[in-house]
Amino acid sequence: MDLLADEGSDKAWRTVAAIARTCRYLRVEGVRRLLSRTVRVNFHLMNQSHLVSPFCRFVLGDPIARLSYLRRLSVDVRHLEEGSARLFARVLSGSSHLHHLEITSLFEVTTPVLHILCSAFSALTSLQHFSVGYCKGEDPNHYPVLYHALQTMRSPLTSVHIIVPLIKFPNPFILYTRDQDPIFLLSKLTGSLRRISVYGVFAIGGGIHIYHLVEELQIQTYLAGIPHLATYLLCFPNLKHLRCGSRRTAWTRYRHAADTLKEKCYLATIQDWNDLNKRETTRKTHAWTMLESFRGSIIDAYVLALPCRVERLHLLSTGGKRSAEYTMLSSILSDTRPSSLRLCLKIYEGRGYIPILPPQSSDSWAQDLTTLEIRINIVKQVFDLQKCIDHVVEMLRTITVTSFRLELRCANTKWQSHESHQDRQEAIPRGMKCVERYEHDEHDVCYIMRILEQHDFHQHVRDIMNANPTLRRVVVMWRRCGHMTKVPNQVVGIDLDEIPHSIDRAGVEADGWDNVGEDW
Repeated sequence: MDLLADEGSDKAWRTVAAIARTCRYLRVEGVRRLLSRTVRVNFHLMNQSHLVSPFCRFVLGDPIARLSYLRRLSVDVRHLEEGSARLFARVLSGSSHLHHLEITSLFEVTTPVLHILCSAFSALTSLQHFSVGYCKGEDPNHYPVLYHALQTMRSPLTSVHIIVPLIKFPNPFILYTRDQDPIFLLSKLTGSLRRISVYGVFAIGGGIHIYHLVEELQIQTYLAGIPHLATYLLCFPNLKHLRCGSRRTAWTRYRHAADTLKEKCYLATIQDWNDLNKRETTRKTHAWTMLESFRGSIIDAYVLALPCRVERLHLLSTGGKRSAEYTMLSSILSDTRPSSLRLCLKIYEGRGYIPILPPQSSDSWAQDLTTLEIRINIVKQVFDLQKCIDHVVEMLRTITVTSFRLELRCANTKWQSHESHQDRQEAIPRGMKCVERYEHDEHDVCYIMRILEQHDFHQHVRDIMNANPTLRRVVVMWRRCGHMTKVPNQVVGIDLDEIPHSIDRAGVEADGWDNVGEDW
């Protein structure tokens, strides 16, 4: 059982459950191991809530032993009935060691059930992390119930994740309400919170509450919130990590001819918000001295006009006119002067090859950069790898980086994950699309893989290495399309600081290929 628990796979846990059914002693040991891991109840079941009650009755069957094992609990409460809600509240009231609680579909219950659940949440005293997942509901009376629970939480939460539901205002001229302001909603927890993650359509700026301990903040993209940087500077003075969006956030892919600087962004344009944030941060002395990391789209970073140095910058290209994207990227790099830059972009059939970085000439950011990572997501049937390598070599000649990593990912599928197109005509698939691989499926076609397998990647790595004498490490890796492949197909490189210097192997999980989402 210990060996299987250390393995941690779903198959291993099913085996632990099977062993636990063989005798009374192993039942006790199996239950302890099963309840000590993250327990997920009622997920992957549409419109069913019958698993919550059996789980609660099982735990309450031996409450002294079993409740003490619960550490991490995730429950989908969709359509939960009042009787089941009371059982669940009993489980929570006795879970004195529970430190991680995740609830989804919270507003898809009746008002009495919501009152029972929120009262149980706020009464907990041992929680460290509380997460309220996607909320879909039409009853506006539900919102104050949840917000009251957040204001009366007894647990000294250090981490919180909340998706603010869309509230329909009775008047279109109403632009702000405290019910949509996470800075206000979490204000009773300013003395303990260290990490805040907020999604949904929310508003900020109605009041200032100082979160001195918060070092990591994850907010929605520029399209779903108010990108007013001064508020974040005042409320989170000691911030170290800032994220805009997540791997499941839907991005807008702008049409090729779109001037993104003039695109709308909360009652103004992207350029207007950049100008406003720059003016306000130059007037105020309250500013971050440095961020350890920022992750978001190029537009997110440009809209916020980050006023300080960022050690690691992780950006996603979302299309638009090339000159506009160059303008934004040049401004971002000049303002943040990163030592490590990761840039992810897409190449489409209708647009051709996109140059990666703008000409930097005498810009100071190029002198600060030591690590550069480029991920190219290829949405084409034919990809000119040699042209890509030639551009990389030309680019690296003027940048004094010591480490370079190039990732080539086939994304030549019919649908692009978490992406909506501004122009539907440009979203129409052009050329032949790959046939995604499934287990035991013989019809398996990846055009990019066929092209890449014919190239001498060792020579490509040598060409890149020779581009600049400052380079100490160069790694090139590629992956075919399909969800079955979780690691790169091939990794080739040179590392002068390790022995042996040459790298030639299949991909492994340590490469971090899938940790940052699809296009990231």
